Amino acid sequence: MNFLRKLVFLCDMQKLLQNYTVQLNKALFTKDPATSDIGKEILKHGVLLLHEEGLEAFTFKKLAQAMDSTETTIYRYFQNKHQLLMYICSFYWSQLEWKMAFATANIECPATKLDKALKVLVQTCNQTDGWINEKILQRVVSAESGKVFDAHHASTDDLKGYYSAYHSLVDRLAEILLLNNPTLKSSHGLATAIVDTAHRELFYYFYYPKMNDAVKNQQSMVQLLQLLTQAIRSHGN
Repeated sequence: MNFLRKLVFLCDMQKLLQNYTVQLNKALFTKDPATSDIGKEILKHGVLLLHEEGLEAFTFKKLAQAMDSTETTIYRYFQNKHQLLMYICSFYWSQLEWKMAFATANIECPATKLDKALKVLVQTCNQTDGWINEKILQRVVSAESGKVFDAHHASTDDLKGYYSAYHSLVDRLAEILLLNNPTLKSSHGLATAIVDTAHRELFYYFYYPKMNDAVKNQQSMVQLLQLLTQAIRSHGN
């Protein structure tokens, strides 16, 4: 792909991403925040405040003050801050799956398809001008998403569909792994390990780069994920 074609491709992808609408499980909200201006303000300021405060210090009172509104308004959309964080993480995972689907479409070679998928997982977001700051969103998910899995009620939440966006992302990656090795018995386990590793590497990249020599840049993180898939690649297609 020459430079001009690549530029056109990237511009078209950006337009498609901007027009893409995330559809999330109804268990993640009382009222869908994406359907109203005030709901989008809750998400916009919620992402920024979670980045500044962290989940432990984050409260709906602080969020209401940040957006010049009331706690009652926020409670119309979310039952608690855990549900709000789950929505934000699911929004990110849903977008990530779409980006993976787009990046791997019309690619015949399984190994190339896998490499494209791995690159998507650790590609840093730079968009800051949307109704959700994607650059900050990615940092929030890398730092806070582990807490939604560690919650004592995680299994109950899973049954309600809290993690459906995460499962969908894992399913898509697992399908690509199976293309590389149809005999793979633990495709979902490996896909989960890869997604979780990508989150952890992004966390180090953003916050503690000196803790891991694999987070110098995006390519070094991709290479680490490729090591996790090295064994299945050796089986051929």
